[in-house]
Amino acid sequence: MPGQEAVCTITNTYHPIPPPKLTVTKVVVNDDGRTKTVADFNLFVGQTQVVSGEQNNFEPGEYAVTENQDANYTAAFTGDCDQNGNIALEPGEEKTCTITNDDIAQQQQQQQGGGGGGGGGGYVQPELSISNESSGEPTDVSVTIGWNTSYAATSQVIYAKEGESHTLDLNDNSGTPPKYGYARTTPEYDVSPPTVTHFVTVTGLDPNTVYYFRTVSHGSLVFGGEHTFTTKEAGQGGLVLLTPTGGATPTGGGVTGGGTTAPTGGEAGGAPAPETIPAGPEVTVTGGETIPLTAAVGTVLPAPPPAASLLLANILSLGSDSNWVSWLVLLLILLLIYGIWQTIRSWSKKKNKGNIQG
Repeated sequence: MPGQEAVCTITNTYHPIPPPKLTVTKVVVNDDGRTKTVADFNLFVGQTQVVSGEQNNFEPGEYAVTENQDANYTAAFTGDCDQNGNIALEPGEEKTCTITNDDIAQQQQQQQGGGGGGGGGGYVQPELSISNESSGEPTDVSVTIGWNTSYAATSQVIYAKEGESHTLDLNDNSGTPPKYGYARTTPEYDVSPPTVTHFVTVTGLDPNTVYYFRTVSHGSLVFGGEHTFTTKEAGQGGLVLLTPTGGATPTGGGVTGGGTTAPTGGEAGGAPAPETIPAGPEVTVTGGETIPLTAAVGTVLPAPPPAASLLLANILSLGSDSNWVSWLVLLLILLLIYGIWQTIRSWSKKKNKGNIQG
């Protein structure tokens, strides 16, 4: 109306959009004689392990639903996942993904009898599984990955940098050995003989970079769950400057164990050994074993006083990540040793002089 004053209020109520929710359900079908249950399969959404039938919140984005594969079971994805287990989650969505594992008929291998005798019993191949997966402390350019298998098998690691493909795809047979959907792979080690204790060193990595990886073993084909590691900043690698020669066998830092022999060179299996020459001073290590001491670049060091041998070995064992404080402390220790030696020498001279005068 003319002359009236009106007030209008607009109230906005914030209703936050809830995060997306995903339920992963495992179904195991044992109609061909096998006995695994849901609890025998580890389920993952990306890097997050989940429990079958439980709903979980996730950040919006694209994820891969995976499990620890068992070659004695087929796997089929249904629900909101695609056939490879990939799924996109948007804010406010509630989705489901079901993995159905159906056992494969146990294959009997007839044992050969001698001299035309009667047929013997069959052999049932045991189920291959992966356990105890771990990765050592990464350097700026490498990392050592270890795991166990339920019986002797080969060793391989498939991996990818952040931003590269790392979706498990059993139909991807590209590369030798196959990469199974990942951007990179190591060679396949421990082919003959196979082993139950596996160690693979992946080299040629980029510093300060996140990598995704899976362990792979062939007896029957089996995969581990997806894991990550992050390499160190450039220049913080584990450079080894002590090289035992003359029959001494180095331990640690390499890839050994359970009959696995560390390969050298190539994309994986450890860096090539430093160049050495067979002559030079010696250092006595723990246990009394004496080994020649050489520099990694092949230069023989002058023989130090016996008391300083172990100290010099420690100096040389410093990696490229040592700082000036470490070097200053070592210098002070050396000066202290030198001062003590000069004091003893001076005292000895005075004592000898006194004996002569007496």
